[in-house]
Amino acid sequence: MTLFWIASLPFIAVFIAALAIGRSKSFWLPIAVAVFSLAAGALCLHTIVVAPTCVTGESECLGVTAIAYLIAAFWCAPSIGFGLRRYSHVRFGFRRR
Repeated sequence: MTLFWIASLPFIAVFIAALAIGRSKSFWLPIAVAVFSLAAGALCLHTIVVAPTCVTGESECLGVTAIAYLIAAFWCAPSIGFGLRRYSHVRFGFRRR
């Protein structure tokens, strides 16, 4: 269950930050939320899941490292969407002036 929350909470936070781009008054707040949530998720993934498992044995370390890479790929989807939405928001804002 811990792995579920470690995998899903950064995904949800980046998705909500992407939705808040046009609605927030601050330019940097959604960026900070997205970066902080991904950094906290990666840190928790390493310290809670990967590091303790790699201490026990080689085959378990390979499996959990592969799962960590899959979770990182899972996080790429909202991150790319966040970047594209931020780019279109900035581009539209500069075009309007």
